Amino acid sequence: NRQGSGERNPTKRQEEEAVKKIRGFKLALHPKELRRRLRKSVDFAALGLQEEAAFQRHLDAMARRLSPAVLFDSLGPESAQTAALAPIPGLAHTVGLLTLGPGTEAYLASEDAAGAGRGALARLLLQAAVESSVFFVTDLLKDELEEERCELSPIHYLSDPAKTAALFDKLQGGKIGLRSAQGTLSPAFSAAFCLSWISKPRSRSHAAKSG
Repeated sequence: NRQGSGERNPTKRQEEEAVKKIRGFKLALHPKELRRRLRKSVDFAALGLQEEAAFQRHLDAMARRLSPAVLFDSLGPESAQTAALAPIPGLAHTVGLLTLGPGTEAYLASEDAAGAGRGALARLLLQAAVESSVFFVTDLLKDELEEERCELSPIHYLSDPAKTAALFDKLQGGKIGLRSAQGTLSPAFSAAFCLSWISKPRSRSHAAKSG
């Protein structure tokens, strides 16, 4: 539940317990969709990945090197510090931190060593894994969003170092192995994000019944 729906002045311990930490979830990386998205920028045939089975094995090998983890919390507009991070004003907002784990950098180095094409593909796939981690969070919010008659804004990734550092401190990013140096997160392909909760417009039939 969003902060503000319970006690008006929650203790520090209650605030920490409200933050959800999830490690080791499965990334939803779909080979057909990824091949469609990347076909204009990746020569799959040159990399020996033109067959779907070969590309699936490549994705599986990458996934074994990663250990995704997320920290996130959903709050109301009264939480001024985090509300300022929201891409657009809303009834509430969800802030989060994610990492693909310490194996990311070693995987990227090994793919770079295998050739420029493999390194470029690795960066695209790791970015897709970052997006998949955020989608994992949004899937967990579906029931509450439905209950509140809300939908989410597009993903807003924080790029301002000061805001990223502030969110890192608030959510205690070290809990999932993140590090922050002047607002730059590591390991590579970690991210800070925010999503606004936008009220869905009522349908005319619903408005007529309630009116």
